Amino acid sequence: MESLREIVTAYYERSNDNEKETAEEFFRKLDLNSDGKVSLTELKKSVGARLSNELIFRQLDESGDGTLDFYKVLAVYYMVKLLVCSGCCELLDGPYFTCLLCLGKGNDTFDLCCSLSLRKCFS
Repeated sequence: MESLREIVTAYYERSNDNEKETAEEFFRKLDLNSDGKVSLTELKKSVGARLSNELIFRQLDESGDGTLDFYKVLAVYYMVKLLVCSGCCELLDGPYFTCLLCLGKGNDTFDLCCSLSLRKCFS
């Protein structure tokens, strides 16, 4: 996840003022108690189950203090647009498999990384 933090930081630093304000507003909306950090509870209330998965949260919470700082929340902001394996919750940054029965039924799809698909963990 450290490389994701570097990417997010680079995007933010190169953003124009309007884009930075949008990212800061996203953070403020998640930080329900205005303590400058976002807990898993706050994340669940704000972005829903897909990105508030505890495994993803733990991966982003490298310090283990149960909260995410601004840049880690920015990672969530960018992850909203990315696909996550429905089985192991890892980011799908390479080839992956999508359930053909799920396609065309709204925005939610069932996507698997190659590792889980090859192990036939889901049918």
